[in-house]
Amino acid sequence: MKRILRGALSLLFVLGVTIATWPLGQRAYGVWSQRSLESQWEQTKRAAGAHHPKKTTSQPHRAAAKHASQSAAAQGNAAAAISISRPATGNSARRAAVARELPPTRIAIPDIQLEAVVVSGLDDKALARGPGHDPQSALPGEPGNCVIAGHRNVYGSWFYRVDALWAGSLIRLETPDATHNYQVLTVQTVAESDYTVLRPPADPNAMRLTLITCTLPHSSNRIIVIAEKVPD
Repeated sequence: MKRILRGALSLLFVLGVTIATWPLGQRAYGVWSQRSLESQWEQTKRAAGAHHPKKTTSQPHRAAAKHASQSAAAQGNAAAAISISRPATGNSARRAAVARELPPTRIAIPDIQLEAVVVSGLDDKALARGPGHDPQSALPGEPGNCVIAGHRNVYGSWFYRVDALWAGSLIRLETPDATHNYQVLTVQTVAESDYTVLRPPADPNAMRLTLITCTLPHSSNRIIVIAEKVPD
């Protein structure tokens, strides 16, 4: 009986340690992935700069407010999946968009002190490495709706504070040869099943950026940040 009790206690101890350290492991993986991606991005940027000058679009923006550091408790929450699956479609243009490759891209949001390298894809593997670009959406600086999703409370928690953005906040998407500035229009909460946020704008020439993340502590809804490109 004592052996069984010791075995049960040992098992509970191992399970407790695993549960306690799992968020730390996720965090470490997110940080390591971003460092690797950042190094690759810098190398690509230097290579592009050696061939042609950098194109930039800059606009004055509001100074970043002082924010409290990210809550450690939020890091320990269970994973809130950002699973985004578009309804089935036979649109040939959308199918063609999947094949386009996202250029090396960094996202920077001064008002929440965010800088991260964007990866391509919205699956779990991609979102564990960084904010993920929807391959079926517009590329940075293109007409249409550029959609980027990210975790809030696991891995790098890159979008942890996007709900603190306000109308007028600046969002930069940097590629090796250009910087695209977007200005926030609205921050809203929608149902997980609301696919209207993925649609392109009515104006075919409009350049929209949509950021998507989950709500906390439950992930049944989505926080949506909609921004538009600042004219050159």
